Amino acid sequence: MMDTYILLHRFPGKISLVLFLLSLLWPGIAVAASGNPAAVDGEPSRPCYAMVVEYDVPVTLRDGTTVAVDIYRPKASGRFPVLLEGSAYDKRCSTDIRMSTHTFFVPRGYVVIIWNVRGRFKSGGSFDMAALPGNDGWDMVEWAARQPWSNGKIGLVGKSYSGQILLHTAAARPPHLVCAMSALTGSDAWQWYYRGGAMEFGFSLYWGTVILGWDLAEKTLGNTPALQRWKNLLEMYLADQQTFADVIPLLDFKPAQIAPGVNLFATWASHPTADAYWKRLSPSSYFSRIEIPILHIGGWYDIFLDGTLNAFQELRQRAGAPLARRNQRLLLGPWHHSVPSYHGTRIGSVDYGPGLNQPGFNMMRLAFADYWLKDTRTPLYREDAPVSVFTMGRNCWRTAPSWPPAEAEPQVWYFHASARRKGESLNDGALSQAGPAPAAPPQTYLYDPMNPTPTRGGSGLLLFPFGPDSLVDYGQQEQGPVDKRSLTFTSGPLVHDLLVSGAVSAHLSASSSAVDTDWVVRLCDVFPDGRSLNVVEGIQRARFRESASAPSLLQPGHIYDYTVRMSATEYLFRAGHRLRITVGSSSYPRWSRNLNVAAFPEQAVEWTVARNAIHVDAAHPSWVELPILSADAVACRHGKDAAPSGERGALPMEAMPCPKPGGSEYPR
Repeated sequence: MMDTYILLHRFPGKISLVLFLLSLLWPGIAVAASGNPAAVDGEPSRPCYAMVVEYDVPVTLRDGTTVAVDIYRPKASGRFPVLLEGSAYDKRCSTDIRMSTHTFFVPRGYVVIIWNVRGRFKSGGSFDMAALPGNDGWDMVEWAARQPWSNGKIGLVGKSYSGQILLHTAAARPPHLVCAMSALTGSDAWQWYYRGGAMEFGFSLYWGTVILGWDLAEKTLGNTPALQRWKNLLEMYLADQQTFADVIPLLDFKPAQIAPGVNLFATWASHPTADAYWKRLSPSSYFSRIEIPILHIGGWYDIFLDGTLNAFQELRQRAGAPLARRNQRLLLGPWHHSVPSYHGTRIGSVDYGPGLNQPGFNMMRLAFADYWLKDTRTPLYREDAPVSVFTMGRNCWRTAPSWPPAEAEPQVWYFHASARRKGESLNDGALSQAGPAPAAPPQTYLYDPMNPTPTRGGSGLLLFPFGPDSLVDYGQQEQGPVDKRSLTFTSGPLVHDLLVSGAVSAHLSASSSAVDTDWVVRLCDVFPDGRSLNVVEGIQRARFRESASAPSLLQPGHIYDYTVRMSATEYLFRAGHRLRITVGSSSYPRWSRNLNVAAFPEQAVEWTVARNAIHVDAAHPSWVELPILSADAVACRHGKDAAPSGERGALPMEAMPCPKPGGSEYPR
């Protein structure tokens, strides 16, 4: 059986044919398409090895370019499986270094390799965001498989942009690639920079100018006066970010202008529609070529959550082999874009308690790696439950066969005008499951792009706050200052717990005095003491209401139907709490300001104030749709509410024998 397993993984392009032919002789071989046929029950790899580190090892790619590689491996002879990350950041602080991949996995019998992509830091060649990294990734996988400390079984790891490199490498199908663990990354390149048509402004400035810009400027300008002038400009920007970022048009944002033709922010802002430029760069364009199992790791407050979920769902349908389609796995925690292992138990303003780290982020990754790279099925790896979800509000983990939950039932809550003014918002509207009144006044407000509503928490990726009500920190934050500047629609106290599980969306019947504007919708949890904490949010730029690739302007005053897609969540609203929907036209600086004119907002030089209206009458209803699970039907598996488990119990660490040092633990 082991020989069959190696055959399948060494030649993934032949998986379907091999399975078909073998099934004619041995029907039981079909299990190989469902999981790892070589896996046997066992315990998690335990820390047994000291670590040897080799820095800046040169590796030559197929075109002669040399890239720099750091190798972290067990201090022992023998051959081990390899975890490989390609990074555009300094290798010493790459995403997997910050997730403790090397310090966690190497003592447990894995080699961890981190390489800088071409043109970054000590790697040769030129860094080109428009170049697909799959071929370079292929070369690195096959190089790792040939090394004397490698057993020839390679797994990819990567978070954020390293996750993009991972997906493109998987699509290149290197023969020795067995599996991958992709964390907090997108699958559609346009949606990496745009949400509902609105630019992810704060992220794009931060990433393109500060994170990628420094090394790019040094490589482009060399040791010249021009480099020092750019560094001085960057320091001025970091000292007074709002003044620089408020520039109109955004294409004139000076710190991004490293040299003629070297301006990442301008490149992204010059492609505001979902055009061929983005399609070519999107990993999802190549999903049919991926033939390996992947563990997709997402955060409820991560900027790329939608892309993570789309990759999991699409690869279950479109991956190029049965083994891949049946072995996509999903891990969803309450994390934002920073590294999950950093947080302890507090994320944003919420402490999720000890259940968050039971059994622990890296232990769940280890279960996947042990299963595919060491042929060991540990108690944490359930082949019948590929989805692990952290339920916020209950603060525990549960497992499921799929995502989104097939058993979730849609529940509609309608917006209502209200005559009872409490001063909590611009209108203090109501939210209920009762249908709208036959005649109800539209809920109106003024949106001034020179005085935008600020971002407070959520899933953006920001470097700086704007104004006293802005808040850079992520996750759930008190929304009172934002609510006062928005329309709100608030329910009465809930009689029973309400478990929202899946993607939330709002339907708006809305009009504007402008030819374009934005609609920002947020679902909040209002506590009995009056605190309003954000749960999920979304934005829809009006011109993109019908198409991401063919925008169309508004007829001022006309009522249009909009669907504002918010992120997915799994959140338990407790009895006695209230649901709240807030509606506005900005969350700045997360999303670029819509200037309410015909030109694209990133390119416009003029602006105007818009009078916007949400209609709530029977002829023009507005509502939010919530996917609801029965709170009583969902059982926790880990955490404070976890039910007793009948699984195999783990042996104490001291009772688990280590492999003998120097042995060939995993023969080729």
